[in-house]
Amino acid sequence: MKNQLFNCFFAKAKSFFLIALITFLSTSVAMAALTIGLTPPTNGTGACKQNVYSLAFNATTPVQILIDASLSVSNPSCTTVSEIFLKDLNASAGITAITSLDNGKKLRFDATGNVTITYSAFINCSVLPATGAFPSINLVQTFTDVLSGGNIITINGGAGSSNNTFTATNIGIPFLADITLLANLKVKYNTPSYLFFYYKNSGNTELDMQFTFTKDASEFCNRITTDAIQYAIGLNGVYSNTGSNIPLVLGVDDTLVIRQAVHTNLCITEPSLCGTVTANLSWHCNNSGTGSNFCNSCLNGYDTEYSINDGDVPSFLVERILPADPLYDFSCLNSTLTP
Repeated sequence: MKNQLFNCFFAKAKSFFLIALITFLSTSVAMAALTIGLTPPTNGTGACKQNVYSLAFNATTPVQILIDASLSVSNPSCTTVSEIFLKDLNASAGITAITSLDNGKKLRFDATGNVTITYSAFINCSVLPATGAFPSINLVQTFTDVLSGGNIITINGGAGSSNNTFTATNIGIPFLADITLLANLKVKYNTPSYLFFYYKNSGNTELDMQFTFTKDASEFCNRITTDAIQYAIGLNGVYSNTGSNIPLVLGVDDTLVIRQAVHTNLCITEPSLCGTVTANLSWHCNNSGTGSNFCNSCLNGYDTEYSINDGDVPSFLVERILPADPLYDFSCLNSTLTP
């Protein structure tokens, strides 16, 4: 009887050991290490730019990767919308079910085998300062395997990599400044003239934006007529017609030049009679394709108040009519007869 009980106990213990061993092995497989090679943007990470990242890894078992992005910034200027949007750009075979979550702050996809995926981490204008004092902002991306819940993920992206996270420290900040020279806004009588407005990217990274320029609606109290409004990058740039939400990439220290062609048949001698008028430049990050829950304005743009000055320089011309050639005048003094 004792032998039977011992054999029964031993059989159950053996079964329990086998089950525990299988569970342990399964768990070990589920918690296998997954190394993800990450390539950050070649020109750095910044606000109002595409920030293209790429991932490459070999998933020997099916995985479901979740990328969770966050910014180390408080009280962004657009508080009701997402300040960051992850958008897939290109994925290899083996990657499926790409899904955007949490207003674009998260990106999830399934993967099997040797795969690559490229995506943008677009940071909108809500983090931009109202003045030229740039804040220090970090972009943190955390990578987890939702499918297993236990895979050990290691990010291999060079500087900024730490376990399953990648941090882009002190991201670039563009800053568009109104540097219009108000004293140079002049119009000449009955002569084609130009009004120039200048907006410079004085930040430390490129600015990928869309802009709309709105001229003074009163046409300087009906004293001028606008013939065309064009824009260019820099004084020597090629001019194109403006419109609504014009896409433009403005490099560091580049200047957006607005040229308003005008003419007048009236004298602009007393600009004080009209006072100051206002032109407006509104702009936002070029967030095409990122969805509606995104900041669509930046600091409300710029209102440039100005007065048009008379560009004519008073002058007169003295022209001799007679005699035709004073060097050879042989007439006598007070004589009315020619010699």
